[in-house]
Amino acid sequence: MAEILRQILDDLSLSLLFQNFVYEKIDSIETCKNLTDVELSRLGISTIGDRVRFREKIKQAVTPTEHVLSSERTNLFHTGRARHMTQASSRRNTKGRTWTVTFVCLADRNACKVPSTSQKSVLQRAGLGPKKITFQGTDSELEVHSKLISSDGFPQLSTAGGFELLYCQSNCRQIEVLKCRWNVDSFKASLGSQAKIYVRPIQKNLSTEPIIVPEESAVKARCVSCNKDYIISNLRDHVSICSSSVADSSHNEPLQDEQYSEQPLDEAAELPDIETVQLSRAENVAIQPHHHAEHNQGLEHNVPNIEDIVKDCVQYCTDMNMNDPVAILQYLQSRIVTGRKLELENEESTIEGETSFIIVDRNNLTETALDLIRGIVNLRLTLEVQFYGETAVDYGGPRKEFFSMVLRDIQKEYFDPVREWSNDYEVIGKIFALSILQNGRLPRILGPDLVEELFNSSSPRPFLQDLRKGLDALGLFQLTCHLPSLKHFFTPGTPTTVTLKMVTNLLQPIFSPDGSNRRQIESYVYAKFVKYLREAAGGRRGDVTLAKILTFVTGTEEEPVLGFQIKPSIAFQSSLSLLPTSNTCINRLNLTIPDTTQELPTDDILFSLFDYAFSNSFFGLV
Repeated sequence: MAEILRQILDDLSLSLLFQNFVYEKIDSIETCKNLTDVELSRLGISTIGDRVRFREKIKQAVTPTEHVLSSERTNLFHTGRARHMTQASSRRNTKGRTWTVTFVCLADRNACKVPSTSQKSVLQRAGLGPKKITFQGTDSELEVHSKLISSDGFPQLSTAGGFELLYCQSNCRQIEVLKCRWNVDSFKASLGSQAKIYVRPIQKNLSTEPIIVPEESAVKARCVSCNKDYIISNLRDHVSICSSSVADSSHNEPLQDEQYSEQPLDEAAELPDIETVQLSRAENVAIQPHHHAEHNQGLEHNVPNIEDIVKDCVQYCTDMNMNDPVAILQYLQSRIVTGRKLELENEESTIEGETSFIIVDRNNLTETALDLIRGIVNLRLTLEVQFYGETAVDYGGPRKEFFSMVLRDIQKEYFDPVREWSNDYEVIGKIFALSILQNGRLPRILGPDLVEELFNSSSPRPFLQDLRKGLDALGLFQLTCHLPSLKHFFTPGTPTTVTLKMVTNLLQPIFSPDGSNRRQIESYVYAKFVKYLREAAGGRRGDVTLAKILTFVTGTEEEPVLGFQIKPSIAFQSSLSLLPTSNTCINRLNLTIPDTTQELPTDDILFSLFDYAFSNSFFGLV
């Protein structure tokens, strides 16, 4: 029967839809005869004309003599009594009827609305979404549960840590938990025969990785610039990076600098694949940095676009045989980031210059961040961040804290699991690029498969295409394609554990001269603080961890890849308040020492004050 159905679809030039019928397990001509317009549309036969022709073909496929022979046998051999007995037997068999209902399996354990059309498409490719499941009319709760997690239902549910059934009321997209027994009779009584039942995981989100991968087209076309053939699905990406593209041919004046060759980028960027990269300290690399303020003054009337900068950077790194990603990043930062310097260079200095200012809400960080980053016109300017209700001036600290927090939230909301139907991935790519170039946290929140698909696939999924666009707003995608070692900044690795030794080595105390009375008090307070660090490392201070303490001081829970501009330190000050404060712009923790009229409280009281400070977003003089 499946071959007959395939032939019918071929005759109607709808052969690509055969996989939809196979996916829905529709291979019977009799089943096809009973499909409604809505069901045919969902299978891909969307136009009225195609549906009419499809039904005509189905009717023609039914053997015309089958009903005639059956009628003749009945007339010859069945008496009236026999026919009556047959009808009675048929009525008795109705007790074993089946019941078919549409289940819609959701991926997000916190989903509270009916999925949109685009969401259903993503779910369906992952083996989730809507699916018709047939039960016996007498099936019990256990049999219904077994059918839902079997191959006839949704096998992914078997590892979800439990699931619940929901329904949607009419004229409403909100879904509510179904409060009835999980057997066929209860379903019919509560929902009727035509309702959809939604299945939502309880403990784990389900993967939306596609299990149905469409075959790529093998059709090729020739690039008019380099005169090479490329598969159609790859051609647009190639045209955007082809150094001799039509867009570049509009420039009449050739480059005057002898260090730039006319060699196409495709040839100039042939670098060996680097599987393991040993990071080196940036200060060991001999690169002449471009100072932002002075550099901008010379370019006010002749600012190169990002495509030209990408080509220059690729050419420079290739000529210099530069393979260390840290050295490459330092050079890229000097070429791409403009405006005010990113951080203070010492405690006494100040920095001025143009910035892109945003003000975000700590309690609604992702939404406010995406909206504001999306509206930035010039992403190359230094980002200046302020939080609602806080007066801290951003000289580097709040920005690092912002990137650390927003990347953590993005990982949770957009990659665990991936939400392919979202339109936010382009601006997420911009945040990735900004965080890398402006001393933020590295966006190592993609799985290895996603990193591979992002940078190497010829036909990535739409959300990864959007992510590419966002990265390329600052040239990061093209740079990574030509300088493969930059993939190190996206590839997930073993998380760096913040240890007691790491924190004590990073936070160097600034003591008074030896022999002074103040030095004795400072040493005593510092000893108390180290004791507190030991308790935090051992998990004895509740929610306070060493990572939180490091974030309190520096704005980030890990050392930036280019290092701290000003080494983190601990200063001692006299104050009536014993609460620690910090200045994240100069990476300084301020501990209070008692004056002559005060005594240091007991460890319990002092450590409680430390807990309060490190558990809140209070940073004192930032």
